[in-house]
Amino acid sequence: MPSADLFLLVIFALCGLTFGSAANVLITRIPMWLDQQHEIASDAAPGPRGHRSQCPNCLTSLRATMLIPILSYVWLGGRCHFCQARIHWRYPAIEALASAWFIVCLLVYPDNPTQAGVWAFWGLALLTMAWIDGASYWLPDVLTLPFLVLGLVVSLLGLLITTPTDSFVGALAGWSVLMGVGWIYRLRTQRVGFGGGDAKLLAGLGAWFGWANLPWILFFAALTGAAFGIMRAVHKGQSLRAQEPLPFGPFLAIGGLLICLHEWRFFGSQ
Repeated sequence: MPSADLFLLVIFALCGLTFGSAANVLITRIPMWLDQQHEIASDAAPGPRGHRSQCPNCLTSLRATMLIPILSYVWLGGRCHFCQARIHWRYPAIEALASAWFIVCLLVYPDNPTQAGVWAFWGLALLTMAWIDGASYWLPDVLTLPFLVLGLVVSLLGLLITTPTDSFVGALAGWSVLMGVGWIYRLRTQRVGFGGGDAKLLAGLGAWFGWANLPWILFFAALTGAAFGIMRAVHKGQSLRAQEPLPFGPFLAIGGLLICLHEWRFFGSQ
């Protein structure tokens, strides 16, 4: 594989840090928005609403120098400058992962920065949705639907590993499979299985990878989800039946990532 231009590598790394910081904003604020909607629906007293970045503990607005990806976390020692509350490790972790992923995408497509950028944002969107679902059991339409539409659009532009027809069929099949399974599960158990967000995320992955990869995505998602559920049950000393449900979005994201790496032949050029 030809080496990527050093200047472009630096640009992609900095873009990953910057957009990783933006992803942190979405991960923080979208569940807050959901909570506010629930408060409005239940006539509960609304919680604090801030437009600027602020400490979640003392609600003090943060200065620009406190929002530099990774460096601010290190400089502050992982604590809020004002109240000394611990800053969640998620912030530098998301920024570092995003930067690393942007670099990987450029290394896979060193001669095509546009395609590298498309896959860079694909991974960032997947990471954002997986984290939100893992924390709140919610895959918001504001993320899943653009992810789906973008997959269909870039397939028309010839930037994917699948054809536009396979992309469209994959989107339709992905949504239909999980909606159908969820409906059957609810009919038999009177409990909610897969949510609509899971179906939209799988539809999005179907748009990006085509219908033929959907069984593998579901296989890896089910396998990693089952492994995680067993490990959590053992850790808590619970039976599998006694456990609370697992969000499926993070495991669909793992399935999509494994298919992506497979299609790249483990970081090899196509």
